[in-house]
Amino acid sequence: MGKEKKGALGLISKICNYWRPHNDEVEFNFYRMMLREANGKALELACGGGRLILRLLHEGFQVDGVDSCSFLLDVLTRKAQNAGLTPVLHHQRLESIDLPESSYKLVYIPLGSFQLVSDRELAELAIHKYYKLLEPGGRLVVALFLPWTHDHLDTGGWQIIRDVKLSIKNQRYVEREATVHDPVEQLILAKTRFELWDGNDLLNFQEREMHLRWYSKGEFIALLKAAGFTSVKTLRSYTEGPPYLDSFMLFIAQKN
Repeated sequence: MGKEKKGALGLISKICNYWRPHNDEVEFNFYRMMLREANGKALELACGGGRLILRLLHEGFQVDGVDSCSFLLDVLTRKAQNAGLTPVLHHQRLESIDLPESSYKLVYIPLGSFQLVSDRELAELAIHKYYKLLEPGGRLVVALFLPWTHDHLDTGGWQIIRDVKLSIKNQRYVEREATVHDPVEQLILAKTRFELWDGNDLLNFQEREMHLRWYSKGEFIALLKAAGFTSVKTLRSYTEGPPYLDSFMLFIAQKN
C-alpha cells in the first residue's frame, strides 16, 4: 500500500471530489441508454464515491453498487443521504463478489476498473461470477483502457498530474503518479501520491500502489465467451465512431 500519515483516509474523503474526476456526458448518456434498454435492476461494480450511480439513481433507475473501498462507500452514502437517495451498497472485491445469482438485467464496470484485478486467473473467475449475476438476456458492460492511451506511462519518477486549489484559503490538493509498464506481462504498476498543502507546508499525504492488467480486443472477447457469453459487441469509446486518444474499449456481452 505504501506509507501513510495518520488521518490519510480522512484526507481521501475530503478530496475525493477532485480525485480523478471524469464527468464525461457522453459516458453518462451511454450508461443511461444501457439502463433504459435493460428495463430492470442494474449493478455498478467499482462504484467508488458515486460519480455515476448517484446521477442514475436520481433519474429513477434501480442501481445497486459494489466497491472494495469502505471509505469511498461512506462518502457515497453521505452524498446519497443528502440527496434523499437510499442505494443498496455492498463492500466487496471485484474478483470475489458474492451476491444472489440471476439478480440483474445489467452489470457494468466503468473506467477500466476491472483491470485492477491484475491476476489473470482471478479475472477469469470474476467474469464467470458476473455471468451468474445476470438474468437470462441480461448484459455485462466492461470498459477497458489501453496502455498507450495513458498520459503518464513509464514516467521514471513522480510527476504532478493534478494540482487543484481548494475552497479553504491557501490549501491545494496535489496528485502525483509514477508508473512502470511491463508489455510482455501486460501489467502496469502505478503508484499514486495524494497530498494536501497549505501554502508551502505539506499537511497530509497518502500513497497508493496498484497493479493493472490490460487486454487486447480478441483476448478479452475470448474471456467473455469462455464464461458463457455467446454474443459480444465492441465499441471504441462510447459510440460507433473512431476512437479518441483517451478512449476506452467497450465490451457489451449478452447472456442467453
